[in-house]
Amino acid sequence: MKFKYSIFFMAVLILSPNISFASKDYSNVAGGWTDDGATFEISFGADSEEGIYSRYLGMFLDDGECFSGVCATAEVDLHLINVGHHWSYSENADFIIEGGYIGYDATTRGCGYGTCVTEGIDDSGYNLMAGFRAGSSDGLEFKILIGRGDVDGAFTIGQAEINYNFSENWSSYLGLIHLDGENSTTLGFKYDF
Repeated sequence: MKFKYSIFFMAVLILSPNISFASKDYSNVAGGWTDDGATFEISFGADSEEGIYSRYLGMFLDDGECFSGVCATAEVDLHLINVGHHWSYSENADFIIEGGYIGYDATTRGCGYGTCVTEGIDDSGYNLMAGFRAGSSDGLEFKILIGRGDVDGAFTIGQAEINYNFSENWSSYLGLIHLDGENSTTLGFKYDF
């Protein structure tokens, strides 16, 4: 299954010949934490006025609870591999539209009274999102994306993020990822290249 994600990611990079590594606006790598796991994001983008970019977002979640001798755990790996386009609205703001692949691997395990049951789910589909990204001269930037995904049924997907640039290439971020009624707070660092 992991091989399938590698193929999709490589296809996005190969099929996007207009992508330039020179832009700091849409070329970055980020890593952080969520309520129950970690996130990783990498983007390769075009010039700052208008252009094509590609983006990978991975969420790696691990959660569990026990109650009266019965325990349940879940591990979920979620992957978005998108190609997008951004249009300049003003000197410091862009409209964004992106779409592509969404997939997940989920393993659930329930144990109680000497018996354990494990189930794995592996599914994929597509997503389409649109949004807005803006920044200010004091180093603050925010991004809002909202859209729909379809993996074994349609659902709402969203991402909101605020960044503070504390140097030319580094920023810290606080965000929210919404997946069909479930929200995860994110916190991390981003490096622009």
